[in-house]
Amino acid sequence: MKRNYMKKQLFFLLMTLSLTKAFAQGFIVIDDPHIKAQQDRMVLTSWGNFLPKPRYFLGVQTSIHFMRTWGWLAPSQNGAYRKGKDIRPLGPTGEQTQRMLLNAALLETSEVYREYTDSIRQTAIKEMTYYSGSLSESDPLWRLYYKSELKDVRNFNPESMENALSEEEITYLSQTGILNWFSEQMGILQQRLEAAFTTNMDRGSRVLTYHRILLEYRQLRSKWDHHLIWANRMLAFRKNADRNSIPSSDVEYSWKASNDADRMHEIIRRAKTNY
Repeated sequence: MKRNYMKKQLFFLLMTLSLTKAFAQGFIVIDDPHIKAQQDRMVLTSWGNFLPKPRYFLGVQTSIHFMRTWGWLAPSQNGAYRKGKDIRPLGPTGEQTQRMLLNAALLETSEVYREYTDSIRQTAIKEMTYYSGSLSESDPLWRLYYKSELKDVRNFNPESMENALSEEEITYLSQTGILNWFSEQMGILQQRLEAAFTTNMDRGSRVLTYHRILLEYRQLRSKWDHHLIWANRMLAFRKNADRNSIPSSDVEYSWKASNDADRMHEIIRRAKTNY
């Protein structure tokens, strides 16, 4: 069964090849000069070469083909076409020629626009780097100087500050209101520094803001250190006062001296004894 099927397929293939060869041998290559002239007129060479050519005998037109194609026997549109303007697409004023010239002009214009947009892009990137708050962290002056100087302001935390103090210092500074005052002032500086980071402004204004915050922080830190020193002095004075306190007023004293001089000597003696 399979062998018969293969034989049929081979037979049809041979028949197809035979018919194809037979038709190929029967084809005639057409080389019509009139068609070639039409092709030259429309695409390639120049406007002209209108075939067939006229033939005259004693001044009389004798070519019937010319009369039927271009002459008085031809349709009027043929004469208008022959005497009309150059309509070649690739001619000097042809549509395709104009389209190619327009494309070349558009390419040149596009190149000019591309260079212009590239310059705008570079300017926009520079301005974004100059103004944007999202890139303030990468500012060289901030990284080299202000980052380390304002580290305590940026990382300020009241709990961390209290952990660096003793319980007695915390109690005293809380009672006097210095601890709350310092925390509030540091919080204000921290908010201003954060605003300088996130707000879009020119680089000069941003750097000036850093510097003003730094000067205010140094003054605030100096006042804090001053209050802390006096707090420690007051705590030490209280300890000494508690340790060398004068006896209470309920102790009975006998003043045997009869004059003021003797009473003064007695007071000094008792003071030396108590201290």
